[in-house]
Amino acid sequence: MHKAALREQLLLKRLAMPEAEWRDKSQGLVHQILAWMKGQSFDHYVLYRSFRREPSLEALAAILPSDATYYPRIQGKAMNFYATDGSFETNRFGLEEPPIDPSQELRDVSPRTLLIIPGVAYDLQCFRLGYGGGFFDRFLAQSQLTTLGVCFETFLIDALPHEAHDQPVQTVITEKRALTRSS
Repeated sequence: MHKAALREQLLLKRLAMPEAEWRDKSQGLVHQILAWMKGQSFDHYVLYRSFRREPSLEALAAILPSDATYYPRIQGKAMNFYATDGSFETNRFGLEEPPIDPSQELRDVSPRTLLIIPGVAYDLQCFRLGYGGGFFDRFLAQSQLTTLGVCFETFLIDALPHEAHDQPVQTVITEKRALTRSS
């Protein structure tokens, strides 16, 4: 199945998820992230605001140090990351983003930066099906950091179509398990 058709089919399925189920699965996913993080230390955490029933990371954001937590903001074809005092703006796609504040921009991305990336779906090789804009792929192609993909177990599938520019993440976490990419 072509990416666009698969994306549409999976988004409809995710959007049909009842709110109570979405909240329960999001909570389970945050517990899995915390278990995976145990014994690891990061200087920066890049989260996201849930969009179209992506797993919610609000419970995780509440316990991470706010001065080390950042959110993505699309600027042209690039993506930058900013800390926020809790205020967000809605962009042209409907995504909540932090306001632009150069003093709050994350500039020193390193392997000690944890980037948590939502996906419409992931596969067993840790490739992601996103919304098709390529923002995360472009960023990952030029960055060295720790990547964690998140989706609900229902959206972890055997194999996704992927192209040369698609960037896999290092680990995928669902509400049931963590899957690390083999080299």
